[in-house]
Amino acid sequence: EILTWAPETGVAEYSPVIAVPHQAVQTVASEMIAVKAQGNTELVATPLHLVYAVRDCDASSAAAAAAEPSLVEMRMLRAGMCLVVVSEDGRSTAEQISSVATVLGVQPVLSVVTLNRGLPVVNGVAASSFSFFH
Repeated sequence: EILTWAPETGVAEYSPVIAVPHQAVQTVASEMIAVKAQGNTELVATPLHLVYAVRDCDASSAAAAAAEPSLVEMRMLRAGMCLVVVSEDGRSTAEQISSVATVLGVQPVLSVVTLNRGLPVVNGVAASSFSFFH
């Protein structure tokens, strides 16, 4: 089971993984995007991977901005935007991004589909199970 988050309801819960789409083909990527946000949140994913973020936010409005996140490709994230971060107890907040960097080198790619169809929470970040092309 993994922690998932439902953007429609804001509910976080654990759900069984029912599929790992790329597992059979050993998918790898040569370029990844590494994002760091306040609160020690870090995420590394493919450039086209989708995460929930708030485009226009600042530290003073981060909590209010969490109410209107949208799916954004990792390659479009910039310092000053906010990531939606979900805690183990299910609270979601927006953490301001402090840095975005490109990471080169072959790395495995993992994607999961859960029974409850919630978004997987990866290193605290509400991420999609899919990239832009899925």
